Amino acid sequence: MKSTTTQNSLLAAVALAGLLVYVLACSSFSPDDSQIAFPAFDAKTGDFGVTVLDRKSGRAETVFSLSIAKRLHAVAYETRLLRAQWIDDQRLAVFWPGGQHDDDALNIVAVTLGGKGPVRYWQIQDLDKMDEKLVNPLALAGSRLLVPVNSNLVARLDLDTGRVESRPCRGETMMLYPSGRSDFVFYAAQSSNKEDQVEFGKLDAATFAQTPLLKADASLFDGEGPLALSRDGSQIATAQKKGGACQIVVLQPGQTPRIVPLASGDEDLELGSLCFSPRADVVFASFASQPEGATNVSLGLMEIPLKGNPVERTVLLAGLAQSHKDSARYLQLNSSHDGKTLALCTTYLCIEPDDAKTAAANCGLFLIDLAAKPYKISKVALPVMQPGKEFK
Repeated sequence: MKSTTTQNSLLAAVALAGLLVYVLACSSFSPDDSQIAFPAFDAKTGDFGVTVLDRKSGRAETVFSLSIAKRLHAVAYETRLLRAQWIDDQRLAVFWPGGQHDDDALNIVAVTLGGKGPVRYWQIQDLDKMDEKLVNPLALAGSRLLVPVNSNLVARLDLDTGRVESRPCRGETMMLYPSGRSDFVFYAAQSSNKEDQVEFGKLDAATFAQTPLLKADASLFDGEGPLALSRDGSQIATAQKKGGACQIVVLQPGQTPRIVPLASGDEDLELGSLCFSPRADVVFASFASQPEGATNVSLGLMEIPLKGNPVERTVLLAGLAQSHKDSARYLQLNSSHDGKTLALCTTYLCIEPDDAKTAAANCGLFLIDLAAKPYKISKVALPVMQPGKEFK
């Protein structure tokens, strides 16, 4: 029997009770970087859904509304776990969990921008730990979606044809991550013969063939910290807390894990998502910080060089209520494919009906231009939740 500690470490999942408080603030760049998709309220209808920003014109348009879930009879859907990812430059895949008869179902809708194609809908049922699968981006490789069904069974849905195929894979407690390419996704799995070891590698999107990249001690994954892989899969970064202090652990094949300390014990620091720079010499992280004795919280971006330079912070929002101390996990970073821009969305801050003024000031899509320091930051204001509007 596999140990519970090792399985929890590999999953690196947040407490699901916390997910019911906020909405995942996740954004996604189109393959050509010209558009960004993110969750938002529709200013006209008040419905929650997906908005797409055209970066050149600055125009933002709602392209999907979760009101469709009611028409699909998916009455048990969980709004806060909505996620959108690009299939190609003109198509989006939208994901949310739950259904009329199965809480462990994954709903998928393929949307063509501009109404130039059909809207297609699928539901994959009986998935283990469905909510946890949506905390991170799903393993989408072009038009092929790969999803772990249970411990080592992986399902593949072709979003062009609707064909579904499942295969058992090597390892236990399989987790999948997108690679940004159409031919493979990354995987992390507990080694079948060593329960204290985690294997990372590439999973071929066409053949399900696995190519190991590195193996690591499962104790390096504390079950709560975020995880990121470099674009070629040669480096893995995760966050840990040791003695109340936060640190980044970077893994490479054949090398001793590299530890980068981030904060001392006089600060309550929480990291959200992580992402590598294109050269994998910097790790970027979203963060929430509350200094010891302070009553307010700051949210922002942390730049963590891996070659000895000092860690730098860019505060995006300051003076937030203490209740936002644990919200970094919902503040998810996304990098453009050219590596020149980071997007960070604060949609969950739109849900403050008792303080609409504060919500309006804090709710936005932040774009961080990495071309030169100090970074140029622009904000696209987002609509807040309308008074009296039901939000599940």
